[in-house]
Amino acid sequence: MKDLIVANITIQQDAEGRYCLNDLHKASGEEKRHRPNYWLSNKQTKDLIAELGKAGIPAFSTTQNLGTFVVKELVYYYAMWISPEFHIRVIRTYDAVMRGQLDEISRMETQHENYWFNRYPHWRAIKQYALEGYPYKMIAKAVKKSASTVARAIRSMVKVGIINPRKLEMYQIGQAARVARKLQDGWGESQYPLRLDFHY
Repeated sequence: MKDLIVANITIQQDAEGRYCLNDLHKASGEEKRHRPNYWLSNKQTKDLIAELGKAGIPAFSTTQNLGTFVVKELVYYYAMWISPEFHIRVIRTYDAVMRGQLDEISRMETQHENYWFNRYPHWRAIKQYALEGYPYKMIAKAVKKSASTVARAIRSMVKVGIINPRKLEMYQIGQAARVARKLQDGWGESQYPLRLDFHY
């Protein structure tokens, strides 16, 4: 099977085919509150591990040097515990690997970014600086734009799916972090409701 890669992080597997929770934690943004040991201490997690263990193969294993490895069902449950957006991303990535379409997803994401970066060339540098933690005023000076232009560009990149507002909040401080927190509502969800009133 091809490697499972989420947010450019390769999720290692052990000899039994279980996936490394520590790598998934990195892929999710490495927030302290999402550490695997917090998740493993939940009663629901313990119950699920016990139920899965009835199949014969231990649902998880921990080694001091390599980390904690879990079966696919626990990967999904851990991702859901972190956030709906990360849960969907993990499921889609796993499905793409199963169907051999990971390269196609990567190509489409690259095309999507290139489309917007070709329309607004200054966005590429703004994104890089913003996710490196540079204040908007410094970014504005570097790209020779106003700070308000930088702020508008970042909000637009969040809107079109180029910048994850959760990551932006991690790397920014003050007003920029507060704005990023507000932008997280509904991020990663479809703007169009699912319609069930199709007529054939």
